[in-house]
Amino acid sequence: MQTAPTSAFLERLVSARATPEASQWLHERCEEVATAGVGARLFMAFGMVPRRLGKAALSPTEAECEAASALRVGLDPRLWTVDQVGRMMLLLSLPSDEPQALSGAIDRLCQDADLGELAAVYRTLPLLPHQQAHRARAAEGVRSNMTGVLAAIALRNPYPAEQLDEGAFNQVVLKSLFVGLPLRHIVGLDGRVNTALAQALCNSASERWAAGREVDPMMWRCVGPVADGAMLEVLDRAIERDAGRHGLSVLLSVRDNPAADAIRERDPGLAARVRTGELGWEDVATGDDA
Repeated sequence: MQTAPTSAFLERLVSARATPEASQWLHERCEEVATAGVGARLFMAFGMVPRRLGKAALSPTEAECEAASALRVGLDPRLWTVDQVGRMMLLLSLPSDEPQALSGAIDRLCQDADLGELAAVYRTLPLLPHQQAHRARAAEGVRSNMTGVLAAIALRNPYPAEQLDEGAFNQVVLKSLFVGLPLRHIVGLDGRVNTALAQALCNSASERWAAGREVDPMMWRCVGPVADGAMLEVLDRAIERDAGRHGLSVLLSVRDNPAADAIRERDPGLAARVRTGELGWEDVATGDDA
């Protein structure tokens, strides 16, 4: 990861939203961190960023979103806040020659970090040098009980799909479902579907149905591609319970699954609209998922 272009991009985002005085303050603090590394200067600056820059939503323009994607595949700033961007700049200013030293510095910062500080750290992961060195930090965040931390890792963040092992990535999906985070914003989700995850989701659905509770229709996205045998029976049951959003979700999920002919034959017309691309996952999502 080349940090200089990334830092320049982040600095442009801040400069477009903060006062010249605040932007200059941040620039000076980044220079200090680049020289001193982790320590009191970083901790103090990291804590002061919201007071200097504010906590407003970044609300990036379409051009800024395109620039982010061009800079780093999968990077999406639509959930960022201005103070998070400032903290990202500070983290990218840390000396980064040694992977272990950099990951250790970030671990030290996280020890006493509050929710806002942790969220900024986890949103920075896909931008840091030595991507593999931060896997343990990401997995630690997935285990957090703070929804804001999980959201920072799980949503619009390319790091989990690229770097986490199967078990840790599956936890990202399962915990996101449990707390109600929109699965459609997990970057790289389709490429990480696996049998263990699909089986866990089927078990969860069966348990929730038995308790008279509903399930998120987007979960079938992680089941249909690898479903066979008993998992296909669960998908059948989902359609029987709700042929609307669940039915469409199931058909989308099994579109390329050769074992699911019987499911597609349930509604040939709808299956044809799925096959031609007339209907997609955006038609399953609700306003809360957008």
